[in-house]
Amino acid sequence: MILRLLSGAPTKKPDYYQLYHDAYIRKYRMCINNPDNQAVKSLIFYGVRYINTMKRTGNESLDELSVVLEIIEKIKEQISWLTPAELLNVFPLDKRYDGERYQSKDYFSSMEMLQKFEMDKPIGDKIDDLLWDYMNIQTRLFVAQEIGILSDIQQVYGEPGIMEEFATKNGITTFTKYTELSGKEFIVNNQTGKSIGFKKKIPRYLKLI
Repeated sequence: MILRLLSGAPTKKPDYYQLYHDAYIRKYRMCINNPDNQAVKSLIFYGVRYINTMKRTGNESLDELSVVLEIIEKIKEQISWLTPAELLNVFPLDKRYDGERYQSKDYFSSMEMLQKFEMDKPIGDKIDDLLWDYMNIQTRLFVAQEIGILSDIQQVYGEPGIMEEFATKNGITTFTKYTELSGKEFIVNNQTGKSIGFKKKIPRYLKLI
C-alpha cells in the first residue's frame, strides 16, 4: 500500500471580533424593535465579547478612543438593566475557590459581594461596583478594556496612564520600551530617565552561526 501526502489549504481562523461585532449589531437592531428580556441578554453577551476581542494598536487617535469608550458605556448601561440573578445566568461566576489562599477575588468573594444587592432588582447605577468585584473572565476582560481605554485617553492629553499613576503612588518603578529605526530596542526608566539595552531571549532551539 502506498501512502500519499496530500497538501491542503491552511484552515483560516475565524475572525471572532467581526463575528461578535456583527452579532451585536444584529441584536441591537432587534432590541430597538422588540426589546424582550432574552434579546437584551443576547445583546449583552455579544457586546461584552465584541469589546474583549477588539485589538488595539496603542496608536489610536482621541476620536477613535472616544468612540470605543462610548460603546463600552452603552454596553455597561445595557448590563445595568439586568438583575444580578440574570447576570449570573449570562455570565456565570468562574469556579475558582482559592481566593483566600492567594488573597484574590474568587467565587466566594463574588457571592459575598452579590449579597449586598437585591437579586431580583436591576443593577442600575451600582454597575461599576458590581463589575469590579465580579469573578467572571469575560466581564473582567471587559473592565480591563475600559481601564485601558481610559488610560490611553489620559496619555493622549499628556497625563500619566492609570497604571503609571498607581505605580507612582505605590513607589513602583516603571519602564517604557522604545524601538529605533534600525530595529534596536531599549527601555527607559521613567523615574531616573536612564536607558537600558533590551535584548530578546533567543529560544534554546535556535543557535547563532
